[in-house]
Amino acid sequence: MVSKWLVFTGTLGFEHWVLEVAKEMKADFGFQLATIFNFESHGENWNEGNQVKLSEFKQVDFVKYAYPKYEHKGQLRDYQLFLA
Repeated sequence: MVSKWLVFTGTLGFEHWVLEVAKEMKADFGFQLATIFNFESHGENWNEGNQVKLSEFKQVDFVKYAYPKYEHKGQLRDYQLFLA
């Protein structure tokens, strides 16, 4: 059986809305949800309301961080290439 995944990056706005809709549709369509954040510190400076949204991105089937912390711009490039 092939697993179907929707992969998120923890971005507010449209991506968070898609996450909300996907959680509602998950059981009917049989896919799994993942969030792959760029850094472990992703969203740590967000306000309280956005922290709630961030926690929703962490309440999925799979969560991973590409890097522990930002060290150089090449990490951002590599992260985007990995997701593409």
